[in-house]
Amino acid sequence: MSMYQMMYRHNRGHEHEIALSYFGNIITYGELFARIDKTAKAFLAIGVKKGDVVMMSLPNIPEAAYIFYAVNRIGAVLNTFDPRTSIEVIKQDIWESNSSILIVVDVIYPKISKMLSETQIKTTVVVSPFDSLPFMLKWGARLKGRKAKHSASTVEWNHFIKKAQLYANPVPDEFEAGQLAVVCHTGGSTGTPKGVMLS
Repeated sequence: MSMYQMMYRHNRGHEHEIALSYFGNIITYGELFARIDKTAKAFLAIGVKKGDVVMMSLPNIPEAAYIFYAVNRIGAVLNTFDPRTSIEVIKQDIWESNSSILIVVDVIYPKISKMLSETQIKTTVVVSPFDSLPFMLKWGARLKGRKAKHSASTVEWNHFIKKAQLYANPVPDEFEAGQLAVVCHTGGSTGTPKGVMLS
C-alpha cells in the first residue's frame, strides 16, 4: 500500500484523537484526513496527476504533512529540498525532475523568485508558518511580518487550497508497487547533492 493508505488504515477509527499539535493548534486525525483530501483535490484541480513531480521546501508545519500525504495519495512524486540549497542547485533540480509545481516557505521566496522565469515552473505556492497558528498568535505574527511581492504564477497557501472546490470527483488512491514516491537529497558535503529516490 502507499504511505497515505498505511497512515489512513492505521488511524481510521481514531478520528477524535490528536494527530498534530502546532503551537496549541490541535489537529485530530479526522481533521487531518479531511485536510489531506482537500489538498489532494487542490493539486488535482491544477492538473497534478500520477507520476508528476511536486517540489517542496517547508519546515515541520501542518501544511507539510497535508502536502506529503496528498501528493502520495494521488500517485505523484514529492521532491523535497533544503531551503539553504543554492539557487543554481535548486534550478538544476527543477529541470532534472521536470517539476512544474513548487511549494516553498515564505522566507525563501524572495531568494528563488528571480530564477523561476528560467525554469518550467508554472505554479508556485507560498506557505507561511503563521498559516496554522492559533488565531491570537497568528494575528500577532502577521502584525510583525512583511508580505512578499508575488508574481502572477504565485499563490499563497490559502488561495491554493480554495482550488479544491474546483475538483468535484472523489480523490483517487493511487498505488503501484515500486513506484517512485519521494525524492530527498543528500547533504552535498562531499560534492553536489544527489537525489535519493524512494518508493
